[in-house]
Amino acid sequence: MRTRDKPGGADMVLRGMSGTMRRLLYVWILVLATYAGAGAAWAADPAEVSRRVLAALEHSGFSGDIIISFGEEKAAAIEGRIHRVPPGLLRVERYVKGRLVDYYLEDCRMSARVIPAEKRAFLNPGPRFLPLLSLIGGYISAAASDHRLEVTEGEFAGRSAILLQGFTGPVAFTAVVGASDWLPREFTAARGSGSKGLRVVFANMREVSPRDFPPGFFVVPPGYAVVGRTRQLPEQERRQLRSFGGRLRSRGERAEQKSGLAAAADAASGEFLPALPTRLPPGFRIDSVTPLFFNGRLLYHVELVHADKLLLVSLFETRDEELRQEFQAARRNDGEHILACTLEEDGVHVILVSEDLGMDELERIYRSLEFRPELALPLIDRALEKLLSE
Repeated sequence: MRTRDKPGGADMVLRGMSGTMRRLLYVWILVLATYAGAGAAWAADPAEVSRRVLAALEHSGFSGDIIISFGEEKAAAIEGRIHRVPPGLLRVERYVKGRLVDYYLEDCRMSARVIPAEKRAFLNPGPRFLPLLSLIGGYISAAASDHRLEVTEGEFAGRSAILLQGFTGPVAFTAVVGASDWLPREFTAARGSGSKGLRVVFANMREVSPRDFPPGFFVVPPGYAVVGRTRQLPEQERRQLRSFGGRLRSRGERAEQKSGLAAAADAASGEFLPALPTRLPPGFRIDSVTPLFFNGRLLYHVELVHADKLLLVSLFETRDEELRQEFQAARRNDGEHILACTLEEDGVHVILVSEDLGMDELERIYRSLEFRPELALPLIDRALEKLLSE
């Protein structure tokens, strides 16, 4: 006699259900299988992974720890906390030996360095840390578009993660993103095999709603002294800058016919052209030369940047003695190097400020300063055009 096989446990469960319940369970099994297949598909698709990472970088609010370091032995490192509200608010808190030293507040157009111990904030045009997120997203997107991005699944710090490896031009990079939120956990990039470059580590990352940040978290605290330019220029300063720009243009031909100190000194009412470095540290360039006015007193802000490594040197140049004293008074920040000197022949006070380069490098920049009107005038014109268009 033939005997029927005994049903297994799962079959027994199904047989014990009503027809409607069995149909619902089959639907759920089908749905889960479909999503599992889709997950495997995107995990193997660099273009889809790139799209999800870019979306997280552009639209997710988050908080976490951050460490930024560079491969060279003497390169500075930034260690602290990062907070972001999309699309363009960022706060980066910098710690030294566990103590909050200062923090940066950024939007897409400005950066404010806030020093709580001094109750002072320094405003600068353009963000410093927001471009880091754009850099990560840009490398991943470009590599995916060029079919030079490899994607694998794995673990990072005990959690599911996605590893991305790729090339963008001469730059090789690796990135680790969280499998649940697509936010970065680690990013390294370097030019050429074996070279050491940028490394960024994000830890304790969590998604945060804008409502979870306390009021005033992304603004300079009330009562702090603010040095620098506010986001919106007052009309009086706009008129002053327009007049200043007109005077520079009117004497442009005379500046081209002169050179050196004679061209720099060809100015009325205390106006002058700034001295610019003739030798820069490797990888640096003169990014901007911005004229500023404080109660009618002229000050230039010259920025030297290393775009690949987010390094910055600021030169402030003025003939005004009170401004010089005010900037020299703000020396008490850990990790910052300040070199103050005077170009004696023309009476221009120069203050070099950097958290990224040491005093030896600042000394070399200072020794190379020369009055170069043929370079300074176009950079000033560009800065004025940008300022007056805002």
